Amino acid sequence: MSAHKFEVGQALRYTPRVSFRGNEISLECEVVRQLSTDGDNPQYRVKCTNESFDRVVVESQLSENSSQAHSDYAQMGMRGLPPERLPMRR
Repeated sequence: MSAHKFEVGQALRYTPRVSFRGNEISLECEVVRQLSTDGDNPQYRVKCTNESFDRVVVESQLSENSSQAHSDYAQMGMRGLPPERLPMRR
């Protein structure tokens, strides 16, 4: 069983497994809770900036928060996206 690399309250970057229209994105987030492992990959509950919900993510989707590693998506949030990049509403 692997030990958790990140601590509760730590600021990190979350990179989803799925890209947004072919562009890799990453979001600023904070660890809310350490969860059990998924095989050899520890899981975390994180809260991303500009989102009103928590996510459960695996450690391999998280990285140290670097002030230089900002994506346009994370900086602008959903309101700053041009209309062609907004998710379709149903």
